[in-house]
Amino acid sequence: MHALFLRVGELTALQGKKRLYERAEAMARHLSAEDRAEIAGLAEGAGIPFEDALYLNLFYDLSYGPASCRGLAVWGASSAGGRLLHARNLDWPDYPGGPLQRNNLILNVRPAGGIEYCFLSWPGLQAVLTGTNRKGLTVSFDQLPSAPGGERLAEPVLFTLKRVLRSCASAEEAARLLVDANPMGSGSILISDSGGKTALVVELSGGKVGVRRPAADASMIGNANHATREAGLPGLRHGDAGWPACAVAAEMKKPLDAAAAERVLADPRVLQKINIVSVVFDPGGNKMHLSCGRLAAAEGVFREYRIFGE
Repeated sequence: MHALFLRVGELTALQGKKRLYERAEAMARHLSAEDRAEIAGLAEGAGIPFEDALYLNLFYDLSYGPASCRGLAVWGASSAGGRLLHARNLDWPDYPGGPLQRNNLILNVRPAGGIEYCFLSWPGLQAVLTGTNRKGLTVSFDQLPSAPGGERLAEPVLFTLKRVLRSCASAEEAARLLVDANPMGSGSILISDSGGKTALVVELSGGKVGVRRPAADASMIGNANHATREAGLPGLRHGDAGWPACAVAAEMKKPLDAAAAERVLADPRVLQKINIVSVVFDPGGNKMHLSCGRLAAAEGVFREYRIFGE
């Protein structure tokens, strides 16, 4: 996978290997010691140089491209059992040979001194786009346009989300960590809290961070690939906070169970042609419903997986 992703990175960033690797090493100075050690262990196990493994893990930050992810969280009156559900479509263009469709992984991690967590990934990628932890905290990352200031160096956001899973027990705690870290990258991050039965969205771009919380009487929140006025990020085009996933869910006029959440993800207003992973997390039930291995994954079969063992 390294040879393919290096070539893709060179073409999309219009830079050669030397410049890409220099940028990767500059980013790596902002990673935690634990994350650098994991990447070193990955490199040793795979029999590749550390610099190659580091590049794979920072590929997203080095070759920023178009994506169209959508998601929502429901709880209380919006959930069939009152239990929190966190649904997301991960939409990303695949590459020659379909490596992202063919090589899906569910990784379970038990960090020393941290919270056990589970995330969806691919070979070589140790950063987190989609995952949940033992405390019932779930995160999903959607891309936003990059505002001026996006070239600044800080901790890459997908590694900040990894720290969130291994150290945070509530959505508010996770939001504080993200605000304090002010990571590099541009994204809309849906964070749900199964124990607290709530969720929020953190939006970041160009070194600015904003937090969007649900209304006091709300039991649903969503995110997509547009910033919102509610989060207050300057310099970005704002869109409807409930579009499209929450709008589609509201049309059902009934509380959502996992099957209904799957239908929301498959709705033509939500589903994108480059959808490669669709998942509905049910942390309170210790299970997830996952469809992957094909494009328009949400139209495929969702299979139930246990998230954590005893």
